[in-house]
Amino acid sequence: MLGMLMAGWRQSLTRDLRRVMAYRWGRVAGLGTVALMIAGIWTAGVRVRRALDEPFVTSDGTVVQKRLDMEAPAMSLTDQHGRLTTFADFRGHTVLLTFAFGHCSTVCPVIASALRSARDQAHRPDVPIVIITLDPWRDTPDRLQTIAEGWGLGAEDRVLSGDVADVERILDALGVGRQRDERTGDVTHGQTVLGINALGRITWRADGGWSGVEQFLRRS
Repeated sequence: MLGMLMAGWRQSLTRDLRRVMAYRWGRVAGLGTVALMIAGIWTAGVRVRRALDEPFVTSDGTVVQKRLDMEAPAMSLTDQHGRLTTFADFRGHTVLLTFAFGHCSTVCPVIASALRSARDQAHRPDVPIVIITLDPWRDTPDRLQTIAEGWGLGAEDRVLSGDVADVERILDALGVGRQRDERTGDVTHGQTVLGINALGRITWRADGGWSGVEQFLRRS
């Protein structure tokens, strides 16, 4: 509004402002107005920041989803076709990234199925599902094709593994919680899903459920 006034009545407005500012009460009022404007801008910035940081809440009140804005870590792992894969390979595409392992017969197949279903419901067949193994000790590259088929993944979806140290480093960088039983080799883990945008930035995370995956895909 001030910009419009200045454009239309610059000379008249400038003259009137000078007259007002000549009085002490005018200067006080002017400083108060400036202070209010600064406070308003600061408050708006805080609200935007909080909106980005606030987690989504599911209908049952469980906090499982959060907006993020972070660069995906460096990665070079092998997929089920024997190809080296990096996050840069997916630039230009939204990606669903999750974590599972081949010997898991309970939660892991459900994760893959839930993501495929959310992708279908959102009508986003262009979004690849990328699964990094939690068990690089047993999920070696030569076993990944069988695992991908067992999880019903499509041609553009990826299951990734590699050297144990490389996989563990990436899982740590992504904040993926897990605990391996040294005796059985099985891994206790959560149900983490990360959303990566076309610029290669991680913008969304869900821990404990998939209720927001379809919503994320529809707005990405």
